[in-house]
Amino acid sequence: MTEKHENISVGESVSSRKLEIELPNNVPSKVKPIVIFPNVECERVSVRVIQYGKCYGVLKVEVDTDKPHIINLNTGVE
Repeated sequence: MTEKHENISVGESVSSRKLEIELPNNVPSKVKPIVIFPNVECERVSVRVIQYGKCYGVLKVEVDTDKPHIINLNTGVE
């Protein structure tokens, strides 16, 4: 495992690509996105998120890896 510029990667490195995310209006400007790239061979990913503090909540979702997904915890809707 290597750590570089606060990014954590596992396995062999690949060429960089640029990713742009347009934040929905209900996402505060101080919120930073968390991006998860699944392994190329997997078919589905199960994501469980627990938020702590004033906005405590739990969200569990399974997604297919054949298309991109955005999970907006500010609405609880994928």
